[in-house]
Amino acid sequence: MKDLILGLFVGAAIGYVVGMAKERGTMDDLCDEVNDLGRRTKRLFKNAVDKTKNQAEYLKDSAEYEINKAQSM
Repeated sequence: MKDLILGLFVGAAIGYVVGMAKERGTMDDLCDEVNDLGRRTKRLFKNAVDKTKNQAEYLKDSAEYEINKAQSM
């Protein structure tokens, strides 16, 4: 029950803020900022995934090299 009341309060507060922003004409600015944040977040996530893939490939290559080196001895 406490979560329901908290959810209703948060929803009402967000609705009020969005309504006030729309009245003042700052809604477009807010939308632009949210879109920019989304683009930056997507780019940062993609970079993190690429970096992780590169690191995994490097570790795989290093392990294969060490295994081959040990087998040739």
